Amino acid sequence: MRHTRHHLPHFLMILPFLLLFGAFFLYPILSGFYYSFHDWNGVREPSTSVLRTTPASGIARLSRAMWNLFQYIAITVPLGLSVAFGLALLVDSFTGRWANFFRNAYFLPVVLPPFWPPRSGAGSMRPISACST
Repeated sequence: MRHTRHHLPHFLMILPFLLLFGAFFLYPILSGFYYSFHDWNGVREPSTSVLRTTPASGIARLSRAMWNLFQYIAITVPLGLSVAFGLALLVDSFTGRWANFFRNAYFLPVVLPPFWPPRSGAGSMRPISACST
C-alpha cells in the first residue's frame, strides 16, 4: 500500500497522456479494425459480418492482396533503409567547410514538418501569414 501511495503522483501525471493516447490513437485503430469487418454506412448500426457474406473469390482476392503487400514491404523497406543508411554514411564522411551544410540539408526534412503545416491547392508551399489573401 505504501509503495502505491508513494508513486500515486507519478501515475496521476501520466494519466492525461494515457487518456489522450487511448482516445486519439488506440480507439480509432480498434474501431477501424471493428468496422472493417462489418457493413456500415456511417449512419445506421453496423450489420452483418463481411467474412460471413464474402464469397470464396473475395477470400482469394484478399490473400492475393496480402501477398502483394508482403512483397512490396519486403522490397521497399530494406531498400529504403539501405539507401538512407548509405547516404548518412556518405554525409558523415564529409569534412571541410561543406560538411555542416550537407549534414543540415540531410537532416532538415526530419525537423521541418512540425513547423511547416501542410496545405493543399495552389501555393501550398508558401508559409502561412496573416497578410495572405
